[in-house]
Amino acid sequence: MNPGNSQNVAEEVQLTGVLAEFRTALQEEIQAARVFESSNAVELKNGRRIAKIGKSYQYLFEIENALNLPGDTPGDLLIPDNPPINVIIVSIEGLAITISIPDDIGSFVPTARLKSNLTYLMKILIERIESYANKSNPVGDRIMGAHPVSGSELKVDLQDEYNQCQQLAVASAIGRDTTFIWGPPGTGKTRTIGEIGFQLYKRNRPILLVSHTNTAVDQAILRIGKKMNEDDLESGKAIRVGDPKDDRLREHPNLLLQTHVDRRSEELASRRDDLKIELEKASSLL
Repeated sequence: MNPGNSQNVAEEVQLTGVLAEFRTALQEEIQAARVFESSNAVELKNGRRIAKIGKSYQYLFEIENALNLPGDTPGDLLIPDNPPINVIIVSIEGLAITISIPDDIGSFVPTARLKSNLTYLMKILIERIESYANKSNPVGDRIMGAHPVSGSELKVDLQDEYNQCQQLAVASAIGRDTTFIWGPPGTGKTRTIGEIGFQLYKRNRPILLVSHTNTAVDQAILRIGKKMNEDDLESGKAIRVGDPKDDRLREHPNLLLQTHVDRRSEELASRRDDLKIELEKASSLL
């Protein structure tokens, strides 16, 4: 028997029920991820510094093959003749990958390699589960269905375009303080999230919609905007902040932040000119 392994087993926090199942599932995912990590690192080329956000720098690299890695995945950036750099994967769109790096490594990086660390977040999650095992978790209980919402909270008026699962997802988001929506690609998750946004708008409840991909935000806010009345759109009650990728947003300028900036700037410029005229008139009377 390996003494190190026996020590790890002895120090493992005792869990029961669903928490034990969660930990076991995460441990199995870690083993599977280690197999993936043992393969060669991903080749990167033509890296360009594109932004500085806080104390970190964002670099855009080209990759030869599509990657299936989630955003916020940590990894090691390997640059020739340099020690590994701890980085975070921001997003992957097609054959382009955006990476957040704590240091400025220059405006251009010809070649590099990326070794992802898929086990880091799962290890942190196991530690979190173990450290909070003896504390109450009312939000988690509600997510698991221990405290279902009342019948009145589940009454959301939706059209027939939504199936039963999607309707329940919308109702849950309205009636609960935490809801997770999961489904394979093409099952209407983004459309459902857009409907949740509209239902919150109808109830005068604020919503901040964020995603690691521009496309998801674009699709959701388009769905919200198409159902809002024109006066609220003109007043800026739904605004797409950031760089939209969906060209359909150009057909709905009231959803774009720049539209409201230009409109407000025009109003302020007009007011400024009026004040100048009033000042000149007042000065001439002195």
